Amino acid sequence: MLGTSLARMPALEAVELDLLFLDDDSAQLLFAQELRLKRVVLSDNKIGPRGVAAVVAALMHSESALRVLDLDNNRIGEEGACAIAQRLCDVPTLAKLRLRNNEIGSEGCRELGKALEAGASLSKLDLSLNNI
Repeated sequence: MLGTSLARMPALEAVELDLLFLDDDSAQLLFAQELRLKRVVLSDNKIGPRGVAAVVAALMHSESALRVLDLDNNRIGEEGACAIAQRLCDVPTLAKLRLRNNEIGSEGCRELGKALEAGASLSKLDLSLNNI
């Protein structure tokens, strides 16, 4: 299984899993354990709030090396944006967060803004094409 293999590859720095029709269940299987990746591209899938919660738990932790997280064109919505916002300050290495076209509204943006005010270290945040 790919999720188990990812955890067993300490030298692996990046994965690109875009355009694979991954949904919440797929994301939960792939990201069932903490990973130390630097770049993760999950754009153009069907990942919703449950799936993004698994991604966040696996990638955004105290020992994270994550620099780029691309979740463009998924379905994370308000709940997913809030899950990301809760962990943003835990990942000082994260520089680029792409959340374009994810059905995020004012609540999700408000929580992301609070995380930025609290010290999240992003240099780029893309929220274009959301319901703001």
